[in-house]
Amino acid sequence: MLSAAQLTRLVGDVVPEGRIGGVEVLSAQLTRLRLVDGSGLLVHQAAGPAAVARACAALTLLRGEIDLPLPTLRDHDADGARIGVPFVVFDDLAGELLGRVVPRISGEPGYALGRQLGTALHRVHRLASPGYGPLDAALVDSDARRYRLARADAALDAARSVHALSERESAAIRRWLAAHDEPAGRQAALVCAAVDPDTVLVRRRDAGWSLVALLDWSAAQGWSPAWEHVRLLEAFADGAYFDLRVGYGSAYDEATRRSYEQVREHALQPYRLIATLEALAEARGADALARLRARLATVVHDMVLPTPPGTTLSA
Repeated sequence: MLSAAQLTRLVGDVVPEGRIGGVEVLSAQLTRLRLVDGSGLLVHQAAGPAAVARACAALTLLRGEIDLPLPTLRDHDADGARIGVPFVVFDDLAGELLGRVVPRISGEPGYALGRQLGTALHRVHRLASPGYGPLDAALVDSDARRYRLARADAALDAARSVHALSERESAAIRRWLAAHDEPAGRQAALVCAAVDPDTVLVRRRDAGWSLVALLDWSAAQGWSPAWEHVRLLEAFADGAYFDLRVGYGSAYDEATRRSYEQVREHALQPYRLIATLEALAEARGADALARLRARLATVVHDMVLPTPPGTTLSA
């Protein structure tokens, strides 16, 4: 959370004549500043220089798109020289974070909002990425299979290094992927990969809710829409978002005839596997580790991965 002194310095840089009239902390990373002249800023505290670079690169790619729920980039600092931490600043937008209002968005309003989200992200995914990988990377891969296998290999190595997986378990998954993994798509799409209840800004309109902006582009990368689906469905796994998930999948599947881009479990499985492995490598505590190993066991079973004798992938 940014201090009052940091916010004052930031406004002095971004709006030299501006004065802060009010501060609203929306989340640990997001702060809304209201200036005395009636204007406002949204300040996103970034995790590091790479996060700022990715956000700026994604919003640059998207700047020609109209009618998409995107924030307007006002300023940024990747190295933290100005206020001590990296940040991205947007012009303020009226609305509330979805996570704060979800009890009021269920049933038909939740479904309708999910459809807006699915339609918006399908349009984002129509933009081709320069290649597979993070948008801040100097070089990205151009081969879908090679990138997905490399991503899986890195996740397996990381999970094994922290003893979240055994050598035998890791080897079994690696062998199956090498023999069976074959991505259907050949063109990397721009994916946001950071859509969750604390990064989606919404606004009440009449009897429903409208999608105002997707605020976090710090994880933007070139990959398959299936990666977006997996990350989004995980972020909105709580039962309160059931209607939103249904609306999202319905609208997205209607928007494309490519089955490998649709929100279909068979298309998501390899990406769900990688996401689970990456989460395993970062798990802290026995409960989190057990939960993720149980999830991995389910994903592996669904992919019909033969487990070597004496090996169990379970909690």
